[in-house]
Amino acid sequence: MTALFSSKRVALLLAAGESKRLGRAKQLVEFKGQPLICHAVDQALESGCDEVLVVTGAHRVEVEAALTGFDATQVYRVYHSGWKDGMGSSLAAGVREVESRLRLVESEKGFRVQVLLMLCDQPWIPVEHFAALFAEEAEVPVATAYPHDQVGVPAVVGLHDLPSLSALEGDRGAGRWLMERGAVGLACSEAQLDVDCPQDLSRDGIG
Repeated sequence: MTALFSSKRVALLLAAGESKRLGRAKQLVEFKGQPLICHAVDQALESGCDEVLVVTGAHRVEVEAALTGFDATQVYRVYHSGWKDGMGSSLAAGVREVESRLRLVESEKGFRVQVLLMLCDQPWIPVEHFAALFAEEAEVPVATAYPHDQVGVPAVVGLHDLPSLSALEGDRGAGRWLMERGAVGLACSEAQLDVDCPQDLSRDGIG
């Protein structure tokens, strides 16, 4: 098997959910003229990621079709058949894929590998925030700060963090894991806005 990773910055983009509360595939909701999934990929690439792994699930066919315009050697997909088990399960599946591919490249061991964990339903987050997450020097994960002293995605983790992330199960997302790891939190007010339910479709830029 040929490894696809040759760089030190990789984005793991979760897009496997069913979007029950929204009532339609949020991955395909348009933001400033393009599907959210495509906007998220563009954001990752603009922030300095060399490659993007998109985890698909409930709306696999439609999401993969939306991604056909991207270079397949730079933006690729992995289908998680257990997407119904929850976000933690999808995150773990994506992490295992990233980990296996990174470890195939012997020369990568001398690199500082950074993995950006992100969602497709937070389109208002500016590219500068992703860049700041990458730029922060810390021995622990660097995450986004939320109210009440919480942290969450988007977040940047290292290669050494992947084994424990790959063990996540069910609907447990990265938030609790990041808290347990003592992640550094960087403020970003736009991260509090997302596309989750019908009323969110009236937000600026949507449609």
